[in-house]
Amino acid sequence: MTGYDLGASYATGPWSVSLSWYHGERDGGGTALEAEQDTVHLSSSYALGPGVKVSGTLGYQDISDEDGRGEDNTAWYIVAGPNLSF
Repeated sequence: MTGYDLGASYATGPWSVSLSWYHGERDGGGTALEAEQDTVHLSSSYALGPGVKVSGTLGYQDISDEDGRGEDNTAWYIVAGPNLSF
């Protein structure tokens, strides 16, 4: 299995934003499937105060079956919520 990740982030004041991309490949062998995965995340957060942030992520994932078994999968997702740290 091989994979790599590329991303960038920027923060100014209470705001931060990041964009990242992951690509991975599984070569199969034995009973394992050959597959490729690409995932993209766009995340943002806003600091409401010391130790309190609100953040969210919009993402897309594509998993492709390279063995021809018809098990391709794509998904969009949104994750949001508060982050508390003390």
